[in-house]
Amino acid sequence: MVRRWVSLLAAVAVLAVLWLGVFPLLARTAPAAAHIREMQAGRVNPGAMFYSELEDAPFVSVPLVPRPE
Repeated sequence: MVRRWVSLLAAVAVLAVLWLGVFPLLARTAPAAAHIREMQAGRVNPGAMFYSELEDAPFVSVPLVPRPE
């Protein structure tokens, strides 16, 4: 029983470090910050976007899904 609680606390700690530490740092990188500014300037609600509507990220070298030409 104790092992389950330790596992749960470890998982919560990992998520907290990612959410509160790593993700904000990634958002400050130049490409991500530019994309965030562009979305905010266009008043785009990211919760209402479909993944098929997203443009390819300029910092990703290999497209995840090949697009038909």
